[in-house]
Amino acid sequence: MDEDEDFEALFFSEAKELLEALIEHLNLLAADAGDPDTVHAAFRAVHSVKGGAAAFGFEQLIGFAHQFETVMDLVRSGSLPLDAELCALLLRSGDMMQTLVEMAEAGDTGPAPGMQRLQSDLAARAGLSDAPKPAPEIPDACALPPPTLREVEIRFTPDAGFFESGHDMLRLVRAAREHGLAEVHATGTLPPIATFDPRLCPLGWDLMFRTDRPDDALTAFFAIYEHTARVEFAGLADEPEQVAPEAPPPLASAEEAAPSSGPAGAVGTEAATPGSPTRGDSGKSLRVDIVRIDRLVNLVGEMLITQAALAQNLFEGGEGRSLADIAHTVDAMSRQLRELQESVMAIRAQPVRSVFRRMPRVVRDLADKLGKNARLDLEGEATEVDATVIEELAEPLTHMIRNAMDHGLEAAEERLALGKSGTGRIRLAAEHRGERVIITVEDDGRGVNRERVLAKALERGLVGPDDRLSPEEIDMLIFHPGFSTAEEISSVSGRGVGMDVVKKKILSLGGRFSMVSTPGRGTRFDITLPLTLAVMDGMTISVGDQKFILPLSEVIEALHVTAGSGKRLPDGSSLLERRGEYLRLVSLRDALSMPPSDTDGQMAIVVDTETSGPVALIVDELIGQRQIVLKSLEANFRKVEGVSGATILGDGQVALILDIARLLQLQGPGSGPREVFH
Repeated sequence: MDEDEDFEALFFSEAKELLEALIEHLNLLAADAGDPDTVHAAFRAVHSVKGGAAAFGFEQLIGFAHQFETVMDLVRSGSLPLDAELCALLLRSGDMMQTLVEMAEAGDTGPAPGMQRLQSDLAARAGLSDAPKPAPEIPDACALPPPTLREVEIRFTPDAGFFESGHDMLRLVRAAREHGLAEVHATGTLPPIATFDPRLCPLGWDLMFRTDRPDDALTAFFAIYEHTARVEFAGLADEPEQVAPEAPPPLASAEEAAPSSGPAGAVGTEAATPGSPTRGDSGKSLRVDIVRIDRLVNLVGEMLITQAALAQNLFEGGEGRSLADIAHTVDAMSRQLRELQESVMAIRAQPVRSVFRRMPRVVRDLADKLGKNARLDLEGEATEVDATVIEELAEPLTHMIRNAMDHGLEAAEERLALGKSGTGRIRLAAEHRGERVIITVEDDGRGVNRERVLAKALERGLVGPDDRLSPEEIDMLIFHPGFSTAEEISSVSGRGVGMDVVKKKILSLGGRFSMVSTPGRGTRFDITLPLTLAVMDGMTISVGDQKFILPLSEVIEALHVTAGSGKRLPDGSSLLERRGEYLRLVSLRDALSMPPSDTDGQMAIVVDTETSGPVALIVDELIGQRQIVLKSLEANFRKVEGVSGATILGDGQVALILDIARLLQLQGPGSGPREVFH
């Protein structure tokens, strides 16, 4: 990736953040139309994106943003009052801005679907004649009049923080050529080398443009620099100068007939060759708080000091150095390694806000398409989770929101007849619980129609006519591949791929989900995901000659058990008394279908999962706590029920990481070792 592509990628990253903030401001305006600070913040977001787009020549984005900005300016000045219809138009326009940024990033210069209609609506609200109309067809290229150019001189004086803000004069000059930059002259003098500060920009520049572009295009181009430089214009709105056309060059051969006319880094006209990079292929990046970077740097410095101390103890201390000194240094290094790992994980941690803020657009689009009134409430947007998990959440959450809109929420008339509000509510929330994050999708709609689900399952042969299923088991049928209760296929539903995708994606992330549905009151989905897919704290235990890892976040305590300390119930299940309360007792050997042993384990590990409550697992030996690096078992072998992954221990042995909740679901009654019961 060259320098231009680096800056282009930075623009797209910042534009997406600005537009996410824009949508948030517009949603606030829809709730409280009288807040001038919110109006100004929304205007600034549109203006900033337009200025950045001008630097790279994204004309379609510039044109739409200009009309959007005009309407926002009228709202800001009080000339155009905000009403519900205008708020809806502004939200749709914000969605279109996001679409145009995505198209520009992908190199798609074609017309955006629905843009012309939105431009007409914006123009109508602004009191303009209409959106730009297509240019009339030119009958003969040879009849073109000579181009009309005018000279515009711009004095560009960078501020002290110009470079530190990520700007660069070479990049500015390259981009300005597309706007007719003809001459560049430096002003000022360089200081002596002894006092030269490379972080400052001591020079100014006189930029001479010969251009036929409108004034708005030039002012928009320099808008991105308005906080880091002084820009003075001379020659705007002058009468254009007639420029005689140059003699046409001789016709080129077929191989030479399509030279690239775009700026450096722009997408040209020649077809992309296999393997050639496009805008969408740019490397992924994260925006990280500088405080976290500083902490990481400090920890590396501490580790270097500790490493030097350890080397001195080992090689320079002679017999006077004791093992205690070396052990103390090793302990310090272990602590620093742990802090280093936590710092790296903190750098990878990102708020779920970036995914959550995509969902209001999904709700708005479906509300228009389905003719329903709906409101999306977002909670816990600042909840942080590993960046890899964040990237994978968008697809399942979109499917769940679509499912709630299509199957969950009723139409306004039906809701009013049921005594509900005419506007349906969907809640999307995130929170931390221990070493996991819980994401909730909840609606106040009709709930799962279990009769229809069961009828469809019978029709497809998923259940037999004599099967007796609990309400929870019926609900879980909606996650079966290809299952749908829709009567006909539409653009929203009917193909049975939505909830199946959710299930596969959540399981692939090492997560699990639960579902509660109440007829007439709504449905709630809880998704439980690990905070990181790389490292976890685990408890190492053994059963027979095999070692296993239990997630430490689910371990409560360890107990010694003796013969007679357990109680067998008539239904075959087993209980263990612990300080006056009885816990379900499960033999891990039986749960893992391992061969029976002459001697049963004498350790009970009390675990507590989201779905099971406290349970005592009988194991042979408790080895200890350690940090482990997670490896995917499914990617390297195959999926195994009750196993969430694997790790390599210090002695090179592979240990399986157990999914306790799933194991307990699979385990039937009567799982305790016989010697423990009486």
